Parts: sequence; C-alpha cells; structure tokens
Amino acid sequence: MKKFISGSIENISLSKLISLLPEQGCVELQRDGPKHTHNWHKHDTDETLIIIQGNITFGIESKEVTCGPGEYVVLPAGTLHKSTASNEGCVYTICFRDVFNWLS
Repeated sequence: MKKFISGSIENISLSKLISLLPEQGCVELQRDGPKHTHNWHKHDTDETLIIIQGNITFGIESKEVTCGPGEYVVLPAGTLHKSTASNEGCVYTICFRDVFNWLS
C-alpha cells in the first residue's frame, strides 16, 4: 500500500490548477467553515488536496499534518483520514487521483 505524502508547491496559478483536470471530469473546490470537521473515513480512489486559503489539520492513520496555502496532501485509495479546518476555515481543491508527478 502506498503511503500518504505532503509538501508544498510554489505559485499556484489558474493555469496550473486547470492542468489538474482529467481528460473528462472535474476537480472539486471545497470550502470548510471555521473548525469544520470531516470525521474518520476513507475513499476508493486516490485523492490529492491542495490548500488555497486558510489552514487545515489532517489526521492520517496515526499522524497529524497541518497544511496552509500552497501545501498539499496525497492520500492513496484506502487511507483512513479525517480533517479539521482552522478557526478561519479553509478553501482547497480535491483532485480524485494521485497528482504527485504534477506537483514535482
């Protein structure tokens, strides 16, 4: 099983975000209000979350990772995780695939 990764990217431009789109389909833009929590869950597909505004803390298996603007988390399919937005809330994209090569 692949493990989650996290890191940061420089200069998130609109054209770079558009390049995340699959040949057919979408990238989700999510807003979580202040302190909003998504309880423990997992997905059948890979997910890459890129933070645009605010901060969010992910509980991933037995670790916690806090991400802010320009930072990302890649969650391979089946990864147990939860998240809680900061006091200010958080805006982020959810890409339903592993886009690690795009981030490099």
